[in-house]
Amino acid sequence: MSCDVTDTYADLKSVLARHSCGDSVGDTEAAAALVEDYRLHWGYHVAGALRVLYWLDTH
Repeated sequence: MSCDVTDTYADLKSVLARHSCGDSVGDTEAAAALVEDYRLHWGYHVAGALRVLYWLDTH
């Protein structure tokens, strides 16, 4: 599953803007889910970079 960070950030801003206007209580959960997706996406890339650095250091 691919994740476009720009779209995720735009979605998060939209959800938070609606929540601040009192549009929907459910937007809090949606914002939390988007933040978690964002964290998992970047965590995957950081873990990959660390694996590459470890490999370079040991070879």
